[in-house]
Amino acid sequence: MKITIFISDPPSVNTARQPSKSGRRLISTAAYRKWLAENQWDVAAKCREHFDGLIRVEIASPRRRRIDVDNISKATLDLLQKAGVYANDRQVDDLRVYRADIDQTTVTVEAL
Repeated sequence: MKITIFISDPPSVNTARQPSKSGRRLISTAAYRKWLAENQWDVAAKCREHFDGLIRVEIASPRRRRIDVDNISKATLDLLQKAGVYANDRQVDDLRVYRADIDQTTVTVEAL
């Protein structure tokens, strides 16, 4: 099984979390929570299948974005889990993140 979905640009890990008032832990920023909420239902509606075993995830980000590619995987994997594409991101056995000449972030999930 293999699915491909399109999502709005995920926030960088650097802007997704902030220290709590006590400074003891990190909490999600309002912008990150908003991005998750906006994309979660779209992803869930487009992906009616649920992956049970190990998976491969490929994330293609628009080249126009000025972001380190390693900073977008965490938010994207969190989104896929919250949308019910898979139960836990520990299922990701193969992860590829890269930039491409595309207009929108593209995520492909494939069963291994």
